[in-house]
Amino acid sequence: MMDFGTRLRREPPAIVLEIVESGAFFSLDHRDADVALRPARSAPEGLWGRRLARVATAPYATPAYLAEAGGRALATHDWLGFEPTLDHLASATWLRANVTPERVVLRANRLAALQAAARAGMGVALLPCYAGDVDPRLVRVSAPSSAWETALWLLTHPDLRNVPRIRAVLDGLAAFVHTHRATIEGAGRTDLRR
Repeated sequence: MMDFGTRLRREPPAIVLEIVESGAFFSLDHRDADVALRPARSAPEGLWGRRLARVATAPYATPAYLAEAGGRALATHDWLGFEPTLDHLASATWLRANVTPERVVLRANRLAALQAAARAGMGVALLPCYAGDVDPRLVRVSAPSSAWETALWLLTHPDLRNVPRIRAVLDGLAAFVHTHRATIEGAGRTDLRR
């Protein structure tokens, strides 16, 4: 991501980036932000949006957890679940529909917290492949499923779309995501249990 920022600083107009990573949704309508990269099923009404990639998701755990759990059915594992702030994720919807509440041993409002809990061997977490595949302590429990995926949208207010500094950020982010699309879409790793 920093190579993207460095490139923007070298090209006119020089842009000062302010990056805010948060579980809260900033309103582009209220100008809380000018541009957003957001996982969603569709672009919110009233915003200009460009679908950049599929965000593949798969279940991850440590090899030690899987060895101890044996070859159990996916829904019968100990699961690391989502707090209500993440209910918009397709993976959260699937988890509620397919895993009984007593199988959920932890809930978190941040994917990084779920990843850390999975890394600690607490159970299985549904994580975006761009996070799980690059974590050397985790393995895929199964392949990504369309039931867990969402789309990655590049969003802005329609009035800002052609402003030169906003256009530069939009084009730069689109190019950055394109470069990393295979990882985002889960094609970066195919082995399920290293």
